[in-house]
Amino acid sequence: MKKWVWFLIGLVSLALTLIVSIFAQNYNLIIKISGTIGVISILISGIFLGAFVNGDKQRANYFSETKEHRKTRTIISINILLVGLPHIFASIIFLII
Repeated sequence: MKKWVWFLIGLVSLALTLIVSIFAQNYNLIIKISGTIGVISILISGIFLGAFVNGDKQRANYFSETKEHRKTRTIISINILLVGLPHIFASIIFLII
């Protein structure tokens, strides 16, 4: 799928979060739900990229996998981050307001 589709999935899930918080009349739900989805997407994206390992393990992973596998991991990581990006922005905006 295209990258904008993943971003659109994030926007739709954010709209659902906004609708739920409006019906519940609890605007803190926006921060809690969107913040949770945003943080989880960052963590999962970092795990797929291998960003939370030290240099020795990252170097070993780099040389032990194929180029196609590395490309697939990177694409999955970017897609997961694109789903969580609208949630991150919304939780920051509602946290400031």
